[in-house]
Order: sequence, then C-alpha cells, then structure tokens
Amino acid sequence: MRHVHVGEFKIDSKTSNREVGYGQADIYFYPKDATNPKAWVLEFKKKNVDDKGDLPSLGDDALKQIHDYLDEIKVHGHINILCMGIAFEGEKVVCAF
Repeated sequence: MRHVHVGEFKIDSKTSNREVGYGQADIYFYPKDATNPKAWVLEFKKKNVDDKGDLPSLGDDALKQIHDYLDEIKVHGHINILCMGIAFEGEKVVCAF
C-alpha cells in the first residue's frame, strides 16, 4: 500500500483488489484530520474483449464491489463516503456512483 499526501487528504492506492483476495478498493482518499468524516473510494474495472455485458454494467459491478467492504471503511470513522465505480475500455469511460 502506498500513501500519498495531497493537501488535507491522504491517498491510499492498492495494487491488489478483491479478485486477488484482499478486498480493498483501488484508490481510497481520506482526510488527514481524523475528525473529518469525508472519504472517497474509487474502484476501477477494465473491460476486456471476452467480458460479457457493457461498460455501464461493469461500472455498476465496480460500485457493488465497493459496497461489499464499505463497512470496513466506516470502522475508521469515515461516514460521509463518496463511492465511484469506474469502468473503461480504451478511451471510453463510464462512472457509477
């Protein structure tokens, strides 16, 4: 896990996600100030040639994956959380939130 500090927020980027068994978001933004309840969670899904379904469905799947481990994030005191599932194929991008 890598931590990056940007202004008032920290960014955790994970190289692993639920598919490899870690159950973590791809990118998690949270405030340095522990009393600030805001956080952002981003989950990315790349559409492969053999994937069934369209980009909006894949974006929805990414969002559902976030909700599978959202309670874990809330344990850290973040209750105002923006969740965004981002699906992409080449230059096409769809966001579900």
